[in-house]
Amino acid sequence: MGESFRPGHAYCHRCGSSGCGHALPLSCRHVFTGYAPTGLPRWEDFAQLCQLLKHPEVDRLYEQPPAFLTLVQSRRALHGGMLDAFDSGGWELRGQVAAGFYAIP
Repeated sequence: MGESFRPGHAYCHRCGSSGCGHALPLSCRHVFTGYAPTGLPRWEDFAQLCQLLKHPEVDRLYEQPPAFLTLVQSRRALHGGMLDAFDSGGWELRGQVAAGFYAIP
């Protein structure tokens, strides 16, 4: 697997690696949301993503303790915006499950 998979990272098609600065989320609350047209991974705050995708229970994220929500995204949703010229090939992301918030004791 080498450079293709690193836990907590997203593969960057522009750099051809999962070890570049683009491959890391901005914070522990950010999740991978797909690729920009140029193959860069995009990151979004999990709660903001739930709002953008109109998750029916997004308000429960702010309860005490916070609810545990999941989002399932297809390959089309994650790769849909990337131009073919920037798809480095070699592997294929099939989909994603993003989950949160995790309560830390």
